[in-house]
Amino acid sequence: MPSFPITRCPSATGSVSYGIVSSERYKVRARHQDGSLFPVIIHGSLARYKGKPAIIGSLTAGDNT
Repeated sequence: MPSFPITRCPSATGSVSYGIVSSERYKVRARHQDGSLFPVIIHGSLARYKGKPAIIGSLTAGDNT
């Protein structure tokens, strides 16, 4: 378990269809090799690839809030 909080963004609910959340977004702090922390946003969405369920995700630099 990380020693720092994982925060769910206010928009994390995404769109809900039949009880399944199709999109999630989290704000976390990642650690540089020198030990300093920096904000990161993790976003994932449900999709279909070649007819099969898949997850598309991205990591982007976050803000300092």
